[in-house]
Amino acid sequence: MVRSALEAASEGASSALTEQEKRPAHPRFDLSAVTARDAYPREALVPDPAWAALDAARLDAAARSTQQLAAMEADRVRPWPAVVLRVLRTALPASGLASSSTSSRPTERSDVLRALLYLTFLCRFNTIKRGIAPASGAEADAPTGEEQPHPMAGKLGLPPAAWHELLSGFTEPQAGAAADEVGATRRLTERMRQKLAMHAMALALWVGEGKGDSAELAQVCDESPPATSATPLAAGAFYLPRHLSRPARRPLPSLPALSYFPPRRRPQMLSLTPKQAGLYLRQLGCVMGKTRGSTAVELTVPLELPRVEQGRAAPKKR
Repeated sequence: MVRSALEAASEGASSALTEQEKRPAHPRFDLSAVTARDAYPREALVPDPAWAALDAARLDAAARSTQQLAAMEADRVRPWPAVVLRVLRTALPASGLASSSTSSRPTERSDVLRALLYLTFLCRFNTIKRGIAPASGAEADAPTGEEQPHPMAGKLGLPPAAWHELLSGFTEPQAGAAADEVGATRRLTERMRQKLAMHAMALALWVGEGKGDSAELAQVCDESPPATSATPLAAGAFYLPRHLSRPARRPLPSLPALSYFPPRRRPQMLSLTPKQAGLYLRQLGCVMGKTRGSTAVELTVPLELPRVEQGRAAPKKR
């Protein structure tokens, strides 16, 4: 009797929440939208301050050069997601960049390029595995317009506007610190990584107008070295100790173990398996391909989101 009363109270409390509030990891969505890009509006995926600061001109130039695209694919310090490279190669709209002197609204090509750039920033931000300490005094006090990037942002190629949005939207203060404490070290917790993955996949679906590939979106990285690798270290190689690389005057009693330098791995962007990616995509409202082995996904509009289950018992510890 008490249990039934508690369950009824729980259902009553959950019914008072909106569909958006029931899904805190979801980007803002519109259940009445009839197009994929309206179902998850751009403003909910890329905040206006970051969007305004995105410069798509260099990415547009790179999309027109096979050499630059090859260099981007081989970059291990500032990696580019597979979906971004594919769109740059084969799926960009043909219209050119809009000029501010002739149009107040960017063309579709510019919109897609900006979205691809921010999607790249989301994925790079997710590769951070340690705590993010606040910027130094010199960086924090820099004048507006001349702000120096945070060391982590500089390493990953993230501009200040995008960095601040990602830091505030997808990190939490380290344990023991208040949520609004200035100067606290922040971390990408597991909860925040799930939220980031949902936003990144929704943005990729926005670019693809509701269509995508679950294996591609999972970003399961190929750890084999790139074919264009020029250095033995990057390709993975065995090295003999220096004293064994010269002719020996007398026999050596034993051969030391060879030193192995593993190949530099491509950083995992979202660190998801295809199965995990499929789960996230279903939560966003996607349907999977019906053909056996198909990895194609498509967003249903108007959105049909899975029901949020309430009051489930926590799993027992083994």
